Amino acid sequence: MEAIEWVSVEDFVNRVFGKKFEIIYLGAHADGSGFGESNGTLHPWESLAAGICNSDCIVPEGTLFLGCCRGGMKMVALKILMQCAKIDYIVGPNWKSKGVDLVAAFVAFTRSRRRAGDEPAKAAACASEAAGQIFTCYERQELEAELELRRRSDQMARTQDEVVRFLEYVRSELARIGNRLDLLELTLFGGSSVIADQPWDMEASPVGQDAAEDPCCPPYVPPP
Repeated sequence: MEAIEWVSVEDFVNRVFGKKFEIIYLGAHADGSGFGESNGTLHPWESLAAGICNSDCIVPEGTLFLGCCRGGMKMVALKILMQCAKIDYIVGPNWKSKGVDLVAAFVAFTRSRRRAGDEPAKAAACASEAAGQIFTCYERQELEAELELRRRSDQMARTQDEVVRFLEYVRSELARIGNRLDLLELTLFGGSSVIADQPWDMEASPVGQDAAEDPCCPPYVPPP
C-alpha cells in the first residue's frame, strides 16, 4: 500500500513510476465535474484517468475505487473510461457519503475482492451492505457500446470544427482575392475613363478612310 497526495498528472506519474496496483482508492471531495478538496479547485476526472493511464500503474482487471460523493455516477465512469483504456472497473457510491461509510465500504470491497476472489460487481454489493448505501460497479466491457458512440460523436464534432475552420479560411481567401482583383482593375482601367467619354471621330480616323487611299495602311491581300 502507498498513500499519494494528488498534485498534478506529472507528479502522480513520477511517484508511481514502475509500480503496479490492483486497487486504486481515491479519497476526496467530488462531484460530476471532478475531484479535490472541499474548499479548493477541483481537478477534472480526465486528469485522474490520464495519470493512471500515462503511468500504467494499474494491473489488468484492476479496480479504481472512488471513495467520494457521487463517485458511482455513470457520467463520472464514462469520463474516466473514455480517457484511459487501462482501467477495467470503477466502483463508487451513487449519492453523498460520509467518511466512515466510505471506509467500511472499501474494507468490505477489498475483503470480498481479494480474500474471497469475488467478481467486482459482487464485491460492490458487499460494499453497499457494509455502508448502508448503494455502491455501483461499472465494467468497461459493459459500457463499450456507449463508449464507442461517444468516440464517434467526438470525432464528428472534431470533423465539424475542421469543416467550419476550412470554410472560414475559404471565405477569407475569397475576400482577399476579391480585394486584389478590385485593386488590379483600378490599376488597369482607372485612367481610361476620360478616353471612354470621348469616342473617336470615325470620319477623321484613319480607320474610317479607304484603306487603298491611306499610304500608311496598304490594302489587305490574302495569302496564296
